[in-house]
Amino acid sequence: MAYNGNTLDLGLGLDGGALPAGEIRRLYAFGNSVSELAVSQTPFFRLLSQYAKSPVNDPEFKGLEQRHQWQKRYVFVEDIGADTSETVNSTAYTTHAGTAKSGSTPAYFTGAQYKALVANDLLDVTFCTDYKNTGEWKKDGAMYNVAGSCPEFLVVGQVIHIPVFNSDAGATNDDVSDYGSLVVRIKDKEISSNAMQCIVEVVAKDTLYEIAVADTAIDDADIVYIGAPGIKNRTGTSNAKYDPAAGTGMPTSTLDNTVVNFEVVQSVSAGTPREKRCYISGSAHAEGSSYPDAWKDVGLVDTYGFTQIFKTSCDMNNTARATVLRGIPNEWARMWKERLIEHKRDIEMACLFGEKWKGALSPAAGGTGGTGIIRTTQGAVPYIRDNGYVFNFEMGAKTMDSFIDDLGEFMHPEKGDISSTVYMCPTNVFSYLSKVGTTGFGHQSLNGSAMVDFQNMSVKNIAGLNFTQISTPHGTMNLVKNVQLDGTNVKILGVNLKHVKYRPLAGNGMSRDTSIYVGVQSLENTGTDKRVDLIQTEAGLDWGMPEAHAVWL
Repeated sequence: MAYNGNTLDLGLGLDGGALPAGEIRRLYAFGNSVSELAVSQTPFFRLLSQYAKSPVNDPEFKGLEQRHQWQKRYVFVEDIGADTSETVNSTAYTTHAGTAKSGSTPAYFTGAQYKALVANDLLDVTFCTDYKNTGEWKKDGAMYNVAGSCPEFLVVGQVIHIPVFNSDAGATNDDVSDYGSLVVRIKDKEISSNAMQCIVEVVAKDTLYEIAVADTAIDDADIVYIGAPGIKNRTGTSNAKYDPAAGTGMPTSTLDNTVVNFEVVQSVSAGTPREKRCYISGSAHAEGSSYPDAWKDVGLVDTYGFTQIFKTSCDMNNTARATVLRGIPNEWARMWKERLIEHKRDIEMACLFGEKWKGALSPAAGGTGGTGIIRTTQGAVPYIRDNGYVFNFEMGAKTMDSFIDDLGEFMHPEKGDISSTVYMCPTNVFSYLSKVGTTGFGHQSLNGSAMVDFQNMSVKNIAGLNFTQISTPHGTMNLVKNVQLDGTNVKILGVNLKHVKYRPLAGNGMSRDTSIYVGVQSLENTGTDKRVDLIQTEAGLDWGMPEAHAVWL
């Protein structure tokens, strides 16, 4: 036997007796110099398995979302009455008229009408919400004034604070003058389509002032928008006359000379900021009065999901199984390890990017899968992108200030317990957040300053994964790198593990969680000289509370 370059001459006198040494791993004194790269390949599946695993006994499962109404109970002004008499619940009331909304122009009072309001005056105000009476919420104002969103929690006797602001009707500068509150008490109410029409009596109001002349009350011809935020800045100036329909003429801040953006509630379409909310401030009842109305808190919303069947085969003929190779002697054992990693990664990818779907395979397409029902489970990215919070994250431009604003919205107490939220990001974002040079997050945040303190970054091991803990004013972020997000448009994925469950199918004494079926094909049971083992999992994700999850794109 002789070694010639990259081949071994076995001296058997056979054609092809010179075998490429690089294509086989037999023990020809090359030693066992085989290296293996170990990485954290599937962090999401690891976390789900450790902290969010809960078996289910049906491949098509349902869940319930519970939202506590005390966290919300706010409304928006949809309209105000334009007549001096209104009838609610068959009772006629004499009311103070305003100007009803028209298209994108919100309802308002003139300066004279607002100044004339005194305690116990009656107003006709229609309220809406941006969430259903089950508490269900959708991003971008999708639940505003839709079926099932009537604020039925409004009852007679409740006190409501309504934000108001003045817009000067005559000037080309000096447009947004002042803001304040109009405090009212509900006297009567009636459901009107998806809204609640209320007769309210004035309890108190704030005096509104001109912007240019200190301590000077508004003019009679001015416009007072009801149920909309304003800017309290009597010494500032504005760029042009404020036009609520066009959204122009925003006031300029005297602090940093930048335009301050705000919107008017009645023209809401792309979201409903908190500044537009009218809040219930308890109730006020007369001495010796009877009990108030009650309202039904529905509170529970159905959700559903599917399990998905994952299969991975390990196939090798018995001759190969019996052959001892160099480096790793047992090729069957090496293949088994690789197939297990492959199976785990398949589940990880489905948990990240899968779309919820159910269909039937045609006979021609059945193959080894048969002709039965096929289901795919719901992944994190599509679910959160379509239902949860979506924020912008532009590499090279995202700053700490902008990021904190995002977290302030997402980590709000209305979303429940944020301590269970994990954040996953691709490699490039993980690096960007730690950089302080000209291309890094620190440089962008501090406009070129040499150093940035990202509020005490530390590392903590959770479930065998190294998390970077970032302390922010709104809470601690547990950030982990997920290489499966590399090359995607996802910058950061925030998942609240309290509101997602990993559901393996199990019932009647049988578990469909990840199992290894040995010898589904073997020499002993089929006569075919090879062995096939099967790795199989039937499981899916059960998602809930979309407002508890977020994605930065």
